Amino acid sequence: IATSAIKKIDDVPIVMKAIKSAKNASTRIAALHHLRGLQIDREELAEVIHATALNAKNESVRGAAIEYLEDPVILKEVAFNDSYIMNRLNAAVKLKDEEHLAVLLHDESKKTGDRLNISTCKTIIEHISDENILTRIAKNDLIFDLRKNAEEKVNNQSLQQEITKSKQER
Repeated sequence: IATSAIKKIDDVPIVMKAIKSAKNASTRIAALHHLRGLQIDREELAEVIHATALNAKNESVRGAAIEYLEDPVILKEVAFNDSYIMNRLNAAVKLKDEEHLAVLLHDESKKTGDRLNISTCKTIIEHISDENILTRIAKNDLIFDLRKNAEEKVNNQSLQQEITKSKQER
């Protein structure tokens, strides 16, 4: 089934089959988006989204399913276990789990160094409001831009002093 054709199909079982088995990832993603607009039981839809987010081989297909995930248990599983960093980060953002976002950021910056996408990191920092977490990032992260972005969000005077002291000790 072609990507453009899937949008015209109103037969739920055929669209569900396309989500699971279409060879082209863009067709699977289009089918997933299209399924949400069809008459389908909410529980059945949730099952398809959960299964796709957890089991699809293609990271983009899993990512599309993550957009629709609402179940915190499944989101947490994706945030901790997906093989693709962007899916883990997007799930953590949806969970509003600032601590996990900070851990993911730190782990990724250790693994990838300056190859980590800075705009992605800035977006993640925007989702963190806990000044203690931001201070920890500003003091300890390996990537200068992450430290700088985190530092800019800290308003607490004593935490700003901690960051300044840490910079002087580097």
